Amino acid sequence: MSIKNGVVIRTRQGGEYEASTLISCSGLMADRLVKMLGLEPGFIICPFRGEYFRLAPEHNQIVNHLIYPIPDPAMPFLGVHLTRMIDGSVTVGPNAVLAFKREGYRKRDFSFSDTLEILGSSGIRRVLQNHLRSGLGEMKNSLCKSAICGWCKSIVPGFR
Repeated sequence: MSIKNGVVIRTRQGGEYEASTLISCSGLMADRLVKMLGLEPGFIICPFRGEYFRLAPEHNQIVNHLIYPIPDPAMPFLGVHLTRMIDGSVTVGPNAVLAFKREGYRKRDFSFSDTLEILGSSGIRRVLQNHLRSGLGEMKNSLCKSAICGWCKSIVPGFR
């Protein structure tokens, strides 16, 4: 592979493809793919999980439209919002919880090596340190229904 003059992709079957640019749709594995090519990615994937909660049916009438919090420009995320769905139910979310596994979509998903890689990045540690309070709040909301209900009470008049 020659970065200066484009790229050559060689398949296992012996085929070759040349291109001036390579665009990879490798998602959560993008940094690892760059390393496999022998390059330094200059970035690290830090996985966050977004969770949605559904309000109990007795609260459906409280929300008739989207409700967004005022965004905090210092935060890297838009914020949790309430959405009335087409079936009349109301969802709260998404939150943004640090995932401790590269492809950790469930709360209990954990990978020791992925966690070490994430926490080994000085950039990630800096972001976590700068946003520690809100990050811990997101984790609390993820683990405790009463915490997310408390947040709803703070932005929706009449929510109990």
